[in-house]
Amino acid sequence: MGNNAALPKQYQSLAGLPMVAHTLAAFAAAPRIAQTWVVIAKDDALLKPSESGSYLIASCAGKTRPAFIRPISAVSEVPARPA
Repeated sequence: MGNNAALPKQYQSLAGLPMVAHTLAAFAAAPRIAQTWVVIAKDDALLKPSESGSYLIASCAGKTRPAFIRPISAVSEVPARPA
């Protein structure tokens, strides 16, 4: 696997693309999904903003999985949509 093994699972290459790219492409292709939010750790610099605007990024604190998964932490970072 070489250097690829050092990457987090979501960034491991599958058919030439990071696994997360396959997931985001599937969401973007679903007509019933208007917008996708990707919640990442504050120090995650690997996921870049979407050039097409098909997904937005929110970051939250937490180095460990239990700290990262706290829903209120991620939700509080998502801006409110105007009514």
